[in-house]
Amino acid sequence: QTLKFQRSTLAVIGIMPGYPDDIEYSEKMEYDVYSYRLISLPRHLARQMWQLNGGMKRLLKEEEWRKLGVQGTRGWEHYEIHRPEPHILLFRRPLCTDPVTGVTPDIVVAIEIEALHVDSSARITCRSLAGNLIHELEARTDLLAEDYVKALSRPLKMPEDHVKVMLPWGQMLSDFPSATPILELLRSV
Repeated sequence: QTLKFQRSTLAVIGIMPGYPDDIEYSEKMEYDVYSYRLISLPRHLARQMWQLNGGMKRLLKEEEWRKLGVQGTRGWEHYEIHRPEPHILLFRRPLCTDPVTGVTPDIVVAIEIEALHVDSSARITCRSLAGNLIHELEARTDLLAEDYVKALSRPLKMPEDHVKVMLPWGQMLSDFPSATPILELLRSV
């Protein structure tokens, strides 16, 4: 999930509409699994940005926004173009990113059925590889593998693509189609 910003939101967090004299950086905001930061460019840099991205046709790569003079620790990505005010760059990075290296680690967790219910639903437990309980979920029979990973990403504060789920027999959940019902896989043990 991504944060969407509107003009009123930008004013509340201290970035006023219009062009600043120098590059302005908002405070970091944390939401869900990402940190967010807004950067407002002065008019002359906004023109350079316009040329770099072909008139707002694509997001800037890290080397491009750094070339404009934008500074920041590693791991930030320009993730959205704020069309009403394209001189405001919207950045995000996963909360668990190392600011020195810019690397977001993967986390591997193990899941198993803790209890089967009469209605065929089940309680699924998720544990770290060290055995610590991370998350419990009452799962319906139609819960898909991809939805389970989404549900896990929030308590882990990790983007979905960095959550690796290991099934009780050691195979990775990603080895199966994402539309596979999770309980179907767990019951096949």
